[in-house]
Formats: sequence, C-alpha cells, structure tokens
Amino acid sequence: MNLLLLRGKVNFLNVKQCLVLTSSGIKMVETPVEFGPVIFPPNDQRTLPIVQKAPIFNPSIGEHPKYATRRLIEIRGPELVNNKLIHQQYGVRVNPWITKSSFAIWRVDPPWLPRTKVPQGMKLGGGKRSIHHYVSPVRAGRIIIEYGGYVTIDEALRILKNVAISLPFPAEMVTQEDLVEEEKTKKFIEENNRNIYTWEFMMKWNMQNCSRWLSQYDYIWGGKYR
Repeated sequence: MNLLLLRGKVNFLNVKQCLVLTSSGIKMVETPVEFGPVIFPPNDQRTLPIVQKAPIFNPSIGEHPKYATRRLIEIRGPELVNNKLIHQQYGVRVNPWITKSSFAIWRVDPPWLPRTKVPQGMKLGGGKRSIHHYVSPVRAGRIIIEYGGYVTIDEALRILKNVAISLPFPAEMVTQEDLVEEEKTKKFIEENNRNIYTWEFMMKWNMQNCSRWLSQYDYIWGGKYR
C-alpha cells in the first residue's frame, strides 16, 4: 500500500511502487545596484533632440548662407572646453534605448561650417561652388554624447560602444573614472619624468635641426597633435 496525494486528500490506493527523487539547488540573487545621487538635465530633456542638418536662415531680417574657408584650425589640437563629463557618468569622446531612468545629451554644436562641392563632370574654375552641406568640426578629446541616469556600466557599454564605432573618426567610450585616472597618470608622468630629452627640450634647442620639419602646431602643443 502506498500513499497518493490527490487534490489535497490522502487516498489509500493499490498502486505500483515508484521511486521519488528530490533535489535542491541554490538560486543566485543579484545584489541591487546602488547608483547614489544622479544628476539629471535641468530641463527634463532626457532623449537626444533631432539636430538640423543645416542652419536655419531668416531672409526677412537679412540672413542668408555665407561662404567660409575650410577653417582646419577648428579640428587641430586638443579640446580645451568640452572635454569633461558634466554629469560624471558615461560618454563618447546616438538615441536608442533611452528610458525614464536614463538620459542622453549632445555635447557638440549642430552643423554650422559650410562645405562646397564641385558637381561631377563639371570643369574646374569658375569660382567657388555653391554650398553642398554643413559640418560640425571637433577636436581631439571632445565629448560627443553624454549618457547617464540609473544605468550600469554594462548597459552604457552596450549602447555607447556601437555609437563610437559608427562615428566617422576614431572614438571611444569613457567614464568619469577613466577621465580622473587619465589626469592622475598625466600628472604623475610630468612630476616623475627623469628623461630630460622631452619634446619641449628638443624643440627649444633645435636638436638635430628638427625645426626644418616641425610645424607651428608642434611648437604650440608639444608635438602631440597635428
């Protein structure tokens, strides 16, 4: 005679003997992530706004497109202003997967520098061509997009890594800790460097007649940027 439990009642039935195996396991419960104080944008703008491809001009007040030189100085050297994270979380040094617990902001200006283009098959000469499109020049070290909120570094890495790859120039994802570590490393090298033959020393004394192939920007930025 074996006991069989049916619908909460114990019944005595003539059933064949069976083998019952019991097993137990351990369920790993993830520890909740503590984000601490998170600074959201003041205007409650959490998603990336659509950026105009060209500036908007008002002819009624005399505004009209103007030609400009290439202004390569806008992309030369390091970025001295927008090279830090305002909200001190994550960024790319554009708007998917933005939820109520996260935000993203642009750190670059909308396209403003005009670029001309010669139509295909047209002869050279004839003056400057019409404006074809506008661009936004950026320097090395500039923050392109800032992303933050109640998100982990793994979630930010999944989003911003693809953004950095899709940009038309080399870019990388950075965190606030990365920027702080870079500053510490740079300061440590400057204070503990025992090699006297630095860029500044060699350019100052024109060693090996290096001034014949150095540009003015090498003297400004110590040979680090072109």
